[in-house]
Amino acid sequence: MMMEKKYPEYLRVAIPAKEEYEVLLDMLMEEGLVPGIETTDTALIAWILRDGSEELIARLRKELPPQHLDISVIPGQDWNQRWKENFSPLRIGKKFWVAPPWDLPELQAGQHCIVIQPGQAFGTGTHESTQLALEILEKHFRGGSLYDIGCGSGILAIAAAKLGAYPVNAFDYDELFLENMAENLALNQISNIEYYVADALKMQRSNADWLLINIEKRVILPLLDHFEKIGENPTRMLLSGLLTTDLPQVKNALKEKGFQLIESKEKGEWSAILAMKNEDK
Repeated sequence: MMMEKKYPEYLRVAIPAKEEYEVLLDMLMEEGLVPGIETTDTALIAWILRDGSEELIARLRKELPPQHLDISVIPGQDWNQRWKENFSPLRIGKKFWVAPPWDLPELQAGQHCIVIQPGQAFGTGTHESTQLALEILEKHFRGGSLYDIGCGSGILAIAAAKLGAYPVNAFDYDELFLENMAENLALNQISNIEYYVADALKMQRSNADWLLINIEKRVILPLLDHFEKIGENPTRMLLSGLLTTDLPQVKNALKEKGFQLIESKEKGEWSAILAMKNEDK
């Protein structure tokens, strides 16, 4: 008799979206206690393995008042199977479809299908920030070199390559993306994307025409400072992963760095910005 596979339980940890708490979670991320954070208008949310979470929970209970700490248990389950059950072809904009390899759509002339195998890396096209980035890319990209920073599954880099981007570099700080990225490149029959593990805040000048950054504001703002320091000067910068409430601060930061706004789009609580470097800067 076969033993039923046991999947690990997770904890969903939610705290109010306050600046001082964001600093705390950033510190815990640097210490390796928090793998990542999702930001909404009202909350900072982290999903962590329940096994081995004792030190983190103790730290949070020490630093936060009880009414500001919401912890719930997520039962163990086969997340890949859950993705398969809920992942069907999705049309984004006029040119793009995103689909799993077991359910490919029929394409019309000029359309592209980005085939994504659900895995541990972020990016299946279902999130509004990814959809916004794809819509802006479709409308404005006319060729050139490109860097996808925080690439996850590779969905945006693959889309850019299908639109003719070359060369394309894609990287993420978490090595878990490597296997999923390799699989997705093979599924899309793309071999001209260089991908690797890297820290964007240690990035040197890329000399790329485009930078794609689908990351949260708390990472984007330090990146803009870093790009200014190293003289990074892309023709276009596409920023996604932003909440609509982040727009004024990010727009001001871009203006201070010598960028002009080309387009801003919103979907639900999420937004994306395309900006261009002023020629006289």
